[in-house]
Amino acid sequence: MVPRRPQQARAVATVERAVGAAVGLIEEVGAAEVRFAQVADRSGVSNGSLLHHFGSLDSLLATAEAVRYERAVSARMAAARDAVLASGDVSALRTVVERTAEAVASGAFDELRWSRLGALSFARHRPELRTLLAGTIRSLRDQLADLLGELHAKGMLAYPVPSGAVTGFLHAHTVGRLVEDVVDDRLPPEQWVRLLTVAVRGGFGITGGAFAPVVGPDAADTVVARPPEVAGLLSDDGVELADDEERRLFAVARERFAADGEGGVVVADVLRTAGVSNGWFVRRFHGREELVDLLHLDAYLRMRGAETAALVATFRGADDAEGVVRELVGRFVGLEEGAAWERWWDRIDLLVAARTRAGLRTVVAPPLAEQLATITDAVEDAQARGVVRDDVAAAALARFLWGIPVAIVVAAIGGIPTAELRTFTVALCSALVRDPEA
Repeated sequence: MVPRRPQQARAVATVERAVGAAVGLIEEVGAAEVRFAQVADRSGVSNGSLLHHFGSLDSLLATAEAVRYERAVSARMAAARDAVLASGDVSALRTVVERTAEAVASGAFDELRWSRLGALSFARHRPELRTLLAGTIRSLRDQLADLLGELHAKGMLAYPVPSGAVTGFLHAHTVGRLVEDVVDDRLPPEQWVRLLTVAVRGGFGITGGAFAPVVGPDAADTVVARPPEVAGLLSDDGVELADDEERRLFAVARERFAADGEGGVVVADVLRTAGVSNGWFVRRFHGREELVDLLHLDAYLRMRGAETAALVATFRGADDAEGVVRELVGRFVGLEEGAAWERWWDRIDLLVAARTRAGLRTVVAPPLAEQLATITDAVEDAQARGVVRDDVAAAALARFLWGIPVAIVVAAIGGIPTAELRTFTVALCSALVRDPEA
């Protein structure tokens, strides 16, 4: 581990104090009533320093809510542990899984989930915030490790479930749920309850028998991950550009956007570098926000085609459940290796921006809904052929799969290694494809 530089350590400590103060104020007066001045007064961090580290009050509050989300999940895990260990049998664990799935699918945590996602977006270009969130991810992972270890020791789990992979699974489900707000198409809660119940029971080996993934006991070692290169993820099918001026503008704006996010898109600098006039820009765009919205849409569209094609090929091309599992695991495990996982961060930024900006939501919802529908159709085709179990809603599975890249980002931030992801991913995909008790 590379030791932190003193300046970095001071920055992280400052962020932790500010977030701790914000958490306390949110719990006392509610997020709507919290102001920078109050946080500054309670934490001893100046207004200028708060702006430097967080950029805005919204960013600070989202980070504070992310910490509260981690605490809420931790409290639920502690309650589940007490309930299961007090009873001491697998039936009690199954009951806890079902009740937890019902609570999670109810939408009660959606606001905290959005804040968690917002905090990830804000932290993308702020190292001290990433360090703070990495700490919350590791904290949740450590608590999960203790719980899963006890359950395995008591014979309730068929194999040692890796806690880091479970942390990623929770985030994939979170994004699958939140994307429904953007496309304005919520599935019935019972469909999510079923997916969660199936995934957790099978993925954790809570089946009453030996752990038997579809592709065999050595699956975790034999499935070959195929992380795509960054260039392979991108295509030229972004927003439609009308002429040379727009192409020059977008070439510069894309570079700034990829390097520094929305904050890096300074119109005057972009126009000067691209060699286009402010008058031209005013005629073509309704201000900077439209340009930024188009950059979000562009980043999504440039990855959509390759991703959709890969998932469709997985479900339509495989002749049996083993083939589906091998393809899914091969595509997802290892995506955090190298720099490729950074491209998936665009997905987080897109959802967060689309939730608050109606203009972006209007233009991104149709292609996003179309992508989800295409993946759903492919899953339904596999279900009709008996390749994928048909008691899990195809639409819920498609949305869960759409959220997996965000789980990859979380894994990378938290330092969760590929080896820890692989066995669980095989088990999880096996459970979602075929009933291990059948």
